[in-house]
Amino acid sequence: MYSSISDHRPAQAMVICVEEGQLPADGLFSEKKSVSGLPGSRVRVAKLGSTMRRVPVSVMKTLVTGADIKPRAGDLVLARVKHVGHQSRLHLPCGRRARLFKGSEIIVPYGNRYAVHQFEAVVPETLGECQLVAAGGVAGKVTSQHDGVRSATVLEPIGLVGNIIPKSRVGGPQFLAFDKAGHLYTTEGMMGRVQKLTREGQPILSWGNLKDEPGGFGGKFIVSKDKVANLEGPIGITVDPHDHIWVASINGRIQQFDTNGKLLGGLQSGQGSEPGKFSAPHTLAFNSRGDLFIVDSFNQRIQKFAMK
Repeated sequence: MYSSISDHRPAQAMVICVEEGQLPADGLFSEKKSVSGLPGSRVRVAKLGSTMRRVPVSVMKTLVTGADIKPRAGDLVLARVKHVGHQSRLHLPCGRRARLFKGSEIIVPYGNRYAVHQFEAVVPETLGECQLVAAGGVAGKVTSQHDGVRSATVLEPIGLVGNIIPKSRVGGPQFLAFDKAGHLYTTEGMMGRVQKLTREGQPILSWGNLKDEPGGFGGKFIVSKDKVANLEGPIGITVDPHDHIWVASINGRIQQFDTNGKLLGGLQSGQGSEPGKFSAPHTLAFNSRGDLFIVDSFNQRIQKFAMK
């Protein structure tokens, strides 16, 4: 279920909690609701309103999107500024004010507001366009405003912010690999990252995101010509004889990294059934000659590549 706050206590805003029972029955392939990992780097860049001062950034883990989501008072939303209006600065938890620009991303709670000298606003019915109706950080749909103020800053919601990775067989960790020094590498599909740990299991570093670009692990899985699944992220992982890390993404991308997460290259791959293309590639492995084998799961085959 979604946890939300009272309309009258925005300072105690809680991050929404997405539980397995709230996901659609066909969760993996639903076109109405999607739960994906929210990278910490994106949260750190976003501006947080002072209404968020009791919400630890560390619990912001997921982004929930979908046409059937109905926000409630207290639900946190990651939104992009579409037009700067009356609220041109956002009051931060530290007490300072940050100037807003078109394209700025902010995290604030939804709420109802009645301010006679500014705006009257209610929680919107959908994740559609809304407004920033308080400088401390409240998102709402303006129903009326005072004649003496400019129109409210317009927000474009990206999704609700969640604090729990839903139970899922694709959440991760999924596949494991060891380098020559004994370091452990894992893939986490929903978080869109690879983690590197000591042999004792202590985290060293992580890399990756859910962007559809070189070095990223994003991009939806195309099941068929008319069906796209809400699946993305890295799956298979292995280490080659030169101690380079190879990672397969659900969208058919096969990439090579060094042990510090620097992108080195990879295969000129992608989604499809032609030789060199993949449909949900999973396991990767090298033989003693350095040839790369990739389980091309939805194409029901194994592909072999001679590596130089």
